[in-house]
Amino acid sequence: MFGKSNLALCLAFSTLSTSVMGVESLIPSAPNGSSPNYVCTWSYQDWFANNRLKGQGISPRDTLCHEILFGEKGWAKSLYPGLRGDLIYLLDDGWDLPKARGDTFGSLEVHPSKFPGYGETPPERLKTLVQNVKAAGWKGCGVWICAGEKSSVKGEGLHEGYWRERLEWSRDAGVAYWKIDWGKHSYDEAWRKMISRLADEIYPELVIEHITGLKTTNDPQGTGRLTPEQIRYNTLRGSYADVYRTYDVNGALSVPTTFERVATQLSKGYTDGRQMGLVNGEDEVHLCAALGLTFGVMRYPVGDEPAGSLPNIFFGGGDNVFTRSRPLRKMFDEVRHAVLWARLAPPFRVDASKTSLSETILADSWTYAKEDTWDGALHGKTIIQRAPSAIARGVPLPEVTQVSPGEPLPFVSLCRFPNGATAVGTYGRVTPESGYRRVRARVSAQAGRPEAPVGIFGVYDMLTLTFEAPVEGRRLWAQSLMGSVPAKDITRCVVLRGNTLTIPGDVLSELGVEGATEPFSEPAVVLAFR
Repeated sequence: MFGKSNLALCLAFSTLSTSVMGVESLIPSAPNGSSPNYVCTWSYQDWFANNRLKGQGISPRDTLCHEILFGEKGWAKSLYPGLRGDLIYLLDDGWDLPKARGDTFGSLEVHPSKFPGYGETPPERLKTLVQNVKAAGWKGCGVWICAGEKSSVKGEGLHEGYWRERLEWSRDAGVAYWKIDWGKHSYDEAWRKMISRLADEIYPELVIEHITGLKTTNDPQGTGRLTPEQIRYNTLRGSYADVYRTYDVNGALSVPTTFERVATQLSKGYTDGRQMGLVNGEDEVHLCAALGLTFGVMRYPVGDEPAGSLPNIFFGGGDNVFTRSRPLRKMFDEVRHAVLWARLAPPFRVDASKTSLSETILADSWTYAKEDTWDGALHGKTIIQRAPSAIARGVPLPEVTQVSPGEPLPFVSLCRFPNGATAVGTYGRVTPESGYRRVRARVSAQAGRPEAPVGIFGVYDMLTLTFEAPVEGRRLWAQSLMGSVPAKDITRCVVLRGNTLTIPGDVLSELGVEGATEPFSEPAVVLAFR
């Protein structure tokens, strides 16, 4: 039943039955207005300064200006068409700085030389900036915030009046998001809590993101995991944040490093009951979407050009076995998958349901060349990163078994969303010899109501889902999360017995790349019974 020829036959039948049954799409056409997912400019700033403007003495911070962002081929007007209504466009480090000067970090003042004609006062110029971002089709405008006041502000203390004024500017301008990063107050809990408190008072609609400034790997010289002290810091920051971001990671070990950070934040995190309490896993967009997290996209269409001064952080760095096996900079379809899934199953707060972690710990490793990371302490060393093999939110852990003895297990996530949707994801493994490898396994998991959508990310040998009610006798529809190909009736491609659905991995892989615009992204599918 599950042979290649039968697969082709059942999918051909399903295509014909789409028009008969009247099911065109399982994915809402309207953008998601509530999820604070964003596209961040930083990696593009870095690439642009170090490639297009090479030799001109222009730093990544200098690049952001009106022409670059809003000119005829401006970044804000040309990138991610069709998805901008779902995403915040976040202007990163340098948006509020004049060229070649760093003494105004934290000013929140749009500089008139970089953005001429925007108005006479800082609030007017900020409002014009936000209006231009929205006019380009984005859901909203976000800004990078230095955790400290501009240099002309003297004296110690938290400078509440200074930050109250800038929150008022942001409110009046309609800024959607503050990405608060490093600065002199970076590890000052009183200052960060003050910002969240003032935002609640002055502009509660503003999303406040906090971080802990972690290294790009977790305890690289020791366990390869987060330390208890790091976990304490991270969960404390998340407790008063609308969004807690897991922070920068190196591309080659992004999956295990991020999986560990997400696992600890979800299993130990808590909220103060006032903020949104979301977790942002940065550019691991499949992982974020499948676990009910927010994400910050760093992928831009730069082809095979050098990554800039940030090798292998977001673009994947130089040409090596890893970048050939997982070319992150080219995997744009995954962004679309994540955005469209969020329309069906939005991210939710860290303590909304119980998170369970597998006791099985997986370890990935990579030998770092100079081209792989800006962290010189890692050059020439083989670094190991460890994380639980599975994370489950609001549902028991999945069962994961090898296809054959000796085969590695994938990292696996399972999530039951508050609206009843379920998502399952698999994520590959990394070794110095093979780079990134997609790993197939047999996965069994509990799903929810049959009528609720199921998102499936990654590759499988076989996937078995057990629902809360009988599915035998129902019709099963499936659609690539690209959303550009109509849903198909795949009932003849699967086995339905009682409450259980069994679907072969080949079916999921073939469906999950329908409508693909590039051959690099991993497959993603949405299922629903009708």
